[in-house]
Amino acid sequence: MEAIYKSSLKLFSLSMLLLAGSCTTVDFDEVAESAQKSSLKVMTRSSNAEELNYPVIIYAFNETGKLETKQTLSSSGESLSLALNEGLYHLVALSDFSDYSIPQNISYESFISMPDAKYSSSALRMGAADVNLKSGSQTSNISLSYAVSSVCLSLSDVPSDVKSVAVTLSNLNTKKSFRGTESGSETITVNCKKENGNWTTGNFYVFGNGSNSLVISISLTSSDGTETYGYTYNASLKPGVPYQFIGSYTEGLSVNGSIDFGDWEDAVVAEFNFGPGSSSKKSAKTEHVSVTSIPEANTLWKGHVVAGVQNQTDTEADLILLSLNEWTDMTSANHATNPDAAQALADSYVEADMENWNIPTREQAAYLKGLYYNEGLSSLNTTIESAGGVALSVEDEKGANVRYLCENATYTFVFKNNSSITKAGATVSTYRLRLVKVVHVSTE
Repeated sequence: MEAIYKSSLKLFSLSMLLLAGSCTTVDFDEVAESAQKSSLKVMTRSSNAEELNYPVIIYAFNETGKLETKQTLSSSGESLSLALNEGLYHLVALSDFSDYSIPQNISYESFISMPDAKYSSSALRMGAADVNLKSGSQTSNISLSYAVSSVCLSLSDVPSDVKSVAVTLSNLNTKKSFRGTESGSETITVNCKKENGNWTTGNFYVFGNGSNSLVISISLTSSDGTETYGYTYNASLKPGVPYQFIGSYTEGLSVNGSIDFGDWEDAVVAEFNFGPGSSSKKSAKTEHVSVTSIPEANTLWKGHVVAGVQNQTDTEADLILLSLNEWTDMTSANHATNPDAAQALADSYVEADMENWNIPTREQAAYLKGLYYNEGLSSLNTTIESAGGVALSVEDEKGANVRYLCENATYTFVFKNNSSITKAGATVSTYRLRLVKVVHVSTE
């Protein structure tokens, strides 16, 4: 082994906990001729029973974040080598990354992105260590752990006439930097499959949510239309944790048996009810319309503003239309003397050929404010005003947040990212109201 290195070079040792099956030695023989280079020796060993999947890519970023080199381990028995000048380095190791998008020209601030579906079928693992490379022998440990959360939803007692079930999760991050920060809050939709009488998403993997709550919308489609129910999980998703959301359309669901998650942390199991008789709210029956092509979000369709597109496939989707009109100086359903004003406006509103508009649910509010804030809201307002509508607002003339009613006018929200959806007051009469309507379109 000593023949690989020139005597003028300094030896630096780095031990990597890569979750591999056995202890192996990885040698770096790509030593430069310059005496300013230090050789880096890497040791790998397993920290638990679960083996690491190969290949593993190791990135070395310098103190300014520039990528100095990267190396790939194709198997546990391979050796790699590199040479580095003395200095501070950020080392990042990745495995199970094939389903993710990694830019070609990267820096320490670059992002690893989810696939187009915004969730993945494989669990990305990452490890990192900062190394101050000096003369002499040094050791540093890198342990790869899961950089994503595992999510599975299982729904029981769904009516037999339901033909399809889709689950929408709001405000999930879709990008993670080599530094470890997350970004790109979006809404994802996962179609369920029927297995043994229950509808399930199966396991899928996501980055964390951008707030302290996760809004889950469940859409049940039958020949009569689509009904949507909501559930809010009031916590942040943590990497390395499997989340099991178990819902019952009627009564509570009992859980029997055990679940083995291997190297994952203890599972978080959340049980909830949805449907008639539960605390979740049901939307109005969704209208079905045939179209030649599915409209995009932030466009006009038949003179209406398409604010969102959910549950989209190649041939169908649910459009969330946003009313062109806006009402100011509104009271909530919690108001002491005027609790019915908002619902009365919703019941009577007609826009062009469209009736049956609704106050947004909490889930729809979270979805819309997650899509439209800052530049996104300005773009949506351009679309609204092009159709002769009233632009949405973030702040009033005094600089106070403009709060819109949602959830049967019992809660309010602001068009700001990571803002809270809060219970409406009993004395406030300055809320605003914007209505929505869901239309199911199909090209078949």
